[in-house]
Amino acid sequence: MAGRIRWWLAGAAVALASGAVLWAQRPTPVRTFTLAERPVQTSVVATGRVAPARETTLASTLTGRVVATPVAEGTAVRAATVLVALEADEWQAALAQAEAQRQDARGQWAEAERQWQRQRELHAQGFLSAAALDAADRARDAARRRFDQAEAAVQQARARRAQATVRAPADGVLLARLVEVGDGVTPGKALLRFAVEGTPRILLDLDERDLGALAVGQPAAVRADAWPDQRIAARVQRLAAQVDGARGTVEVELTPTEDASRLLPGMTVSAEIITGAPKPRLLLPLTALRDGRFQTALILGGVTVGVAVVVYITAIINGLQANIIDRTLSAQAHVVLRPAERVNQRAWGARDSADGVVTLADVRKRTQREATVADAPAVLATVRAVPGVAAAAALAVGPGVAQQGGVRKAVSLLGVELAGYQQVIRLDDKLRAGVLALQAGEALIGTELAADLGLTPGSRLRLQSAAGESLSVRVAGVLDYGIQDLNRRRVLLPLRDAQSLLGYGLDVTEIDVRAERLFDAEALAADLRRATGLMADSWQAANGQLVTALRSQSASSLMIRAFVTVAVALGIASVLVVSVVQRQREIGILRAMGTPRHRILGVFLLQGGIVGLGGSLLGAGLGGALAVGFTRIARNADGSPLFPIVLGAELFVSTAVLATAVGVLAAWLPALRASRLDPLKAIRG
Repeated sequence: MAGRIRWWLAGAAVALASGAVLWAQRPTPVRTFTLAERPVQTSVVATGRVAPARETTLASTLTGRVVATPVAEGTAVRAATVLVALEADEWQAALAQAEAQRQDARGQWAEAERQWQRQRELHAQGFLSAAALDAADRARDAARRRFDQAEAAVQQARARRAQATVRAPADGVLLARLVEVGDGVTPGKALLRFAVEGTPRILLDLDERDLGALAVGQPAAVRADAWPDQRIAARVQRLAAQVDGARGTVEVELTPTEDASRLLPGMTVSAEIITGAPKPRLLLPLTALRDGRFQTALILGGVTVGVAVVVYITAIINGLQANIIDRTLSAQAHVVLRPAERVNQRAWGARDSADGVVTLADVRKRTQREATVADAPAVLATVRAVPGVAAAAALAVGPGVAQQGGVRKAVSLLGVELAGYQQVIRLDDKLRAGVLALQAGEALIGTELAADLGLTPGSRLRLQSAAGESLSVRVAGVLDYGIQDLNRRRVLLPLRDAQSLLGYGLDVTEIDVRAERLFDAEALAADLRRATGLMADSWQAANGQLVTALRSQSASSLMIRAFVTVAVALGIASVLVVSVVQRQREIGILRAMGTPRHRILGVFLLQGGIVGLGGSLLGAGLGGALAVGFTRIARNADGSPLFPIVLGAELFVSTAVLATAVGVLAAWLPALRASRLDPLKAIRG
């Protein structure tokens, strides 16, 4: 009995051992995907506008007044249709006069012809000399010439009369009418913009980086917003010969190759240009990238949160910076030009004495009197010609005293030409009462000064300069600069009034400049200093602590971006490393089947890019929503946002590009490891 048991146990052991060996040698299940070879082409999609086949501007050749505009803008008309009629009484009278003169000349010619016939008959009978006949012949010729001149004058008068009516030069559409009934016109004045009927053109402004992929004759397709389901075939007709330097774009013209009668001038369309011929490519199924969904969702969430933090923090910091700069520079020029300070010059050098004695001079600072800039128009022209200057205005500035009802307040008098000054310092958003105007004898004052002296628009105010001159002005408006000191002290006057009051003649004391780029003001100040010889101070030099604070905020934002970027990169890399380990058998089989290394590399780089791009899009939306939501919750007592934000397209685009690039770079090492796997070792595991 015991022997049988032993045999049974031995047999069971052998069976288990055999089963274990067979289990260990079982085929390994491998998940496979089919790479499909498909033709792939590249294209550029952009927004375009429909332009007429040919556009012309119709102008007047006469001086007169418009009496009729029978055709409305946007109306299709036939050739010779009356579009604008000018007052024609004068030209009609001139035509009538010319016709009367022609009729008189015709009668004189007929009479001269009869006289010549009679003289010829008398000459034939011998009663008249040959000389008298020649005189009659000359008189007849002169009468005929006068008639020809009168006929030409009639034709000219008719032509002038016809010019009083402006007609359509061909079949087409009236795009715009630039005059109305009652307007006066002069020769050369544009009256109408007219589109000649024909195949419309589609104009695109493409980035200059696309210029290398574009060529005349490339196929294209156009979809109008009005008919999004209908596609109109077109081709590239023309590439502009120059690039718009301000925008970095090149104009591309498309011509429809099929019926485009529905496209009207001014329409907005979407145009797609095929820039690359179809080439065979191996496409990986999207399901291959969905493996490990939990890991992908986890890292996608991490990228989303990281990008949301970057967008939110950047929007807050940019908003704070913009708010601080706006409050600081809303009443301050970007660059201020003043006459250079005079200094005392030594009469002798340090070693000019004959006995070699060194002189240590105590050079005292010269007492400065009010310096002025002469020939302000010429200096302004020089300043405006310097690259980077957006606007410039001349000011006459000096101290003064404002008097009202026995109350005296020290003020700063600023003489300006209001139109030019507003191009440098915006005032329309600061007006709190009255009108924004500066006629002779008027002034604009701040809210604090108005409250201290009890002034309102229309009140009279007496101003006195340090030189003792005085001037009575009427308050035209009250301004709020947002800075208490300026509201209490600043008084704006017309430039000539201020020059007379301060005793400057035709001179000015400073020139305020607005830069095209705010943060280029320091370099612009140096350029203006060299161009004019005046002392130039930028807003950065005048607000050193503000610039330091702005730089600190920017550095903090940069550090946050850097740390979040590193965290996102490590997250993507870790997930892809795990993915490579999990898929090494699949990778080994692909390599054994002849898939090149760069294809394996591209698969994982593509996955990293998709994760980065998807996370950036979700994160940008989340960050923007958080920023907007927070500003609606956190508000000051006056209802304004506690933390203003700046959300621009540039922020979202730059964040998306950065996240996508980080995704691709983070996937590089895992992708490189996957492409270098030995097929045999990978399959064996």
